[in-house]
Amino acid sequence: HRPDAQRMQLLQDTLAEFRKLYSDDKALTEALTPELANADFKQRVELAAWTMLTNLLLNLDEVLTKG
Repeated sequence: HRPDAQRMQLLQDTLAEFRKLYSDDKALTEALTPELANADFKQRVELAAWTMLTNLLLNLDEVLTKG
């Protein structure tokens, strides 16, 4: 389902926090994005932030298939 306005704001805030985290920690960003070794640092920050947001969403209890 599509997120309501409150959840969408939470997602946007979380993405912004991840962007700040990775902007402030070059070593962490480089460790998470080795495939972009030759890319601009801003691109690496963006990939790291989206990777973590996606990981967060895919690990929600609602998404997990339990057998």
